[in-house]
Amino acid sequence: MRRLMLWFSLHPVLTLMLIGTISVAAISPASRVRIATSIDSLMMQNDPERDYYVQTRNLFGSEAMAIVYVEDPELFSPGKLAALEELVFDLKGVYGIESVESLFTVTDISNTAEHLNVQPLIDWIPETVEEASTLWERTRAHPVLRRLLVSDEGDATIINLRLDMHNGHAEEMRTLSTSIENALAPYVEKFQTVEQLGRPYVIDQEAAYILRDQRVLLPMATGVLVVMLLLILASFKGAVLPLLTSGVSILWTFAFMGLFDFPITELSFMVPSLIIVIGSTEDIHLLAEYNAGRKSGMERQPAVKRMVMRLAVAVVFTALTTFSGFVSITASPMPVLRDFGMVASFGLLVNPLVTISLIPACLALFPDQTNKSRRRHKTSRFERRLLEGLTKARRRPKITLAAVCIPCIAAGIYGAVNVKADNNIIGFFKPDSPIVLRADRLHEKLSGAETFCIRIDAPDPGAFKTPENLGYALQLQQYLNEEGWIDRSISLTDYLAHVHRTFTGSSTPLPDSARGVAEYLLLLHRTEIEPYVTPDFTSLNIVVRHNIRSSRKLIPRITELREHIEQTCPPGLTVGVTGEMLLVNKAVDALVRGQLRGILIIALVAAVLLSLLFRSVRIGCIGLIPNLIPIGIQFGVMAWAGIPLNTATSMAAAIGIGLAVDDTIHLLMRFYSQDPGLEPEQAVNRSVRHLLRPVVATSLSLSLGFLVMRFSQFTPISDFGLLAAIVLLTALVADLLVTPTLLSLKIMHPPSRCSRTQNVSEEFS
Repeated sequence: MRRLMLWFSLHPVLTLMLIGTISVAAISPASRVRIATSIDSLMMQNDPERDYYVQTRNLFGSEAMAIVYVEDPELFSPGKLAALEELVFDLKGVYGIESVESLFTVTDISNTAEHLNVQPLIDWIPETVEEASTLWERTRAHPVLRRLLVSDEGDATIINLRLDMHNGHAEEMRTLSTSIENALAPYVEKFQTVEQLGRPYVIDQEAAYILRDQRVLLPMATGVLVVMLLLILASFKGAVLPLLTSGVSILWTFAFMGLFDFPITELSFMVPSLIIVIGSTEDIHLLAEYNAGRKSGMERQPAVKRMVMRLAVAVVFTALTTFSGFVSITASPMPVLRDFGMVASFGLLVNPLVTISLIPACLALFPDQTNKSRRRHKTSRFERRLLEGLTKARRRPKITLAAVCIPCIAAGIYGAVNVKADNNIIGFFKPDSPIVLRADRLHEKLSGAETFCIRIDAPDPGAFKTPENLGYALQLQQYLNEEGWIDRSISLTDYLAHVHRTFTGSSTPLPDSARGVAEYLLLLHRTEIEPYVTPDFTSLNIVVRHNIRSSRKLIPRITELREHIEQTCPPGLTVGVTGEMLLVNKAVDALVRGQLRGILIIALVAAVLLSLLFRSVRIGCIGLIPNLIPIGIQFGVMAWAGIPLNTATSMAAAIGIGLAVDDTIHLLMRFYSQDPGLEPEQAVNRSVRHLLRPVVATSLSLSLGFLVMRFSQFTPISDFGLLAAIVLLTALVADLLVTPTLLSLKIMHPPSRCSRTQNVSEEFS
């Protein structure tokens, strides 16, 4: 590696031409990257329950719908009903809408002294206030409509739009959302509220937020990096070169995404910001070492050579540890996490390759204005006081280690007990976002936007034309209503009960014979009951609506429901509970396992690399201790602040430890490359003094860069940025206190500190 970096510095023009050629070739595939968000990407692809869900969706249709919510205090007036009818008609003409369910598609059944009347609920638009009032009374008396299509007060209704986009590609959904918005535009002034909800709108909003975050977060991360580099290195070249290496790395990463069809998702959109922030760390170390050589009086080429000789091996090992932190995420069964791990690990693999080629080439080729006069570096008053404080702390190693480790262990235990895994799709957006506000409004007036299905299967055709099997479905619905957390359930039994009560006036909900059921079915349109029973009546579907968005709260209730079904299911019937969000919520357990697996993998990789680098398993294990400390703090903060473990925050620990170990490697290498004749305390002092500024600079730069993500429109991304910053700042404290204190102990001192690093450097050269 050392020879390769030296070759780049000796052939700078050829190096820049090679990188430029690759970058030009990368423009075309990079331009093909698309934005895509999908509920399926949050499910575990190897989950056997997913096949059952797909089968259920094929039988009864998808849960994915577009919803138009209309609210007005005079909704049931002639003028408003006429406008509502026009809106329904316009929505039917939107491309991508398969069918429309509204008040105008409902069948009303009434019983008079002469005969049974079966007619549309709204056969014509009322012309007078009295006729409109009569229509409202008929609507309010319809048991199927209550809090399903119309509010109890009659001031709100919804229009359900079933989609014919079976694949549900994000581009199609976004186009459909735009078409629906265009259809709603003329009616905004005709109703108090008219707005869309549902799958197309959510996907369209996610894409808009992703684009917004890209426009905001990338410039902010870039600005933070430039300011930090100018303050630390006081060099224009030092500020530009990291941006150059990051820009090239981002371009190559987008080309990788375009070639292998990795879309920009709600997680992978932050990869460019990560490359800018994380990729700059080694640039800072290299440029700091180069500037130190120049300020000591060296010419450019000797200064570059010294930089390469001292840091080549460290760059390789720190790049491997950072890469391993991201590549561990690719083992996740969730496609959105797996794709993020693939894209991020590729970006952070090519970034050090770009760094080791561009930095030496540019430093050797382009002149600088660095002062070459030999002068001793003067530490600031703050640095002197900090170094004095760290030295005093190391003189009492037991107290120092206890003061740092015990709180971290306590925080880790507290976090392990109290941190809860939670997937909340609506909660992915901030509380003041339009998606959350609209979902809350829908739940307040009608029923929650969350749904799942209870599917009942029987072996014989026509099984759900019998009162016995229908009675069991009715019992399940009654059980759900008694539980109190369900807003509404709807199935074939609701329609049959409505007909039965209207026809007979009986208090019993269903007829007592199969013949009676068959006669009632003749009065119902197939399109009305299609989502609830198969054509051969072998499978029945109960659609359940609720407003529990938290997987932590929903999973125990679903478990209780399944236990109740297992205890009450009659012989011959098979009952299953399924739904998109149930599959997404089930992935929470995989997140917990993935979090632990990621921490173990990166810890193991870091320990192995440290052991290889210093030819000592003892050093590898002990050198890892300071980097496990921040993990305890992270979980403690999550528990204290109520931050759940989800798709984004589950990555913070694995990524944080991969980044935090970088400074440990630099500190250990500096320590073991000191003169073997020095006392350990002197070697520690020199190492800390030499690396204090770049270590503090990289940690603060990374932390500020991650804190930029607090401005994201996505709550989990915002939480991830906060946690990653906390992990890195805690790691900085550990690297300045714990690692030097451990180095002061006899257990850390082999016979020769220098020989280990020199031998390893020669192998990698």
